[in-house]
Amino acid sequence: MVAQAAWVVLLLLGIGLLLQNDLGSRLALFGIQPDLLLGALVLLARRMGPLTGLAVGFAAGLMQDGLMPDHVGLNAWLLMTAGFLCGHARESIFWESSVASALIVFLAALLHNFAQGVLASGFNLNASLQLLLRSGLPSAAYTAVFVTFVAYAVPRVLRGRD
Repeated sequence: MVAQAAWVVLLLLGIGLLLQNDLGSRLALFGIQPDLLLGALVLLARRMGPLTGLAVGFAAGLMQDGLMPDHVGLNAWLLMTAGFLCGHARESIFWESSVASALIVFLAALLHNFAQGVLASGFNLNASLQLLLRSGLPSAAYTAVFVTFVAYAVPRVLRGRD
């Protein structure tokens, strides 16, 4: 049963990565794309806990690293950390509120973008802060709004049609 669930998660991660690469560019506003994979990871870790968040984050990051091999392991480490921390936060944060979920997705995306900028730039904090203000902050906000809308509004609309 666990092996079957693992294959399902890997298949969904692959689909998510394809959607991120294809749909993400189509959803771009002023050059800013939502990080659909990170948003989905945060919501999954919220439901399943820190170990699932860690494992799925590592697998998703490894898949992303396969597409962008300039910093191999960076996405795996960042997404694994985000999944683990968001999974741990599920006991102390009231997640059922869409505002709280949006805030957590925003903070996770903001920290992810900042850490990625710092590590990819070789710890150049000036360049990392400029990148964060120019694209990281808008991307985190867009990710939070889009993922929260999809996670909360779309299922309610679909249930209303039944």
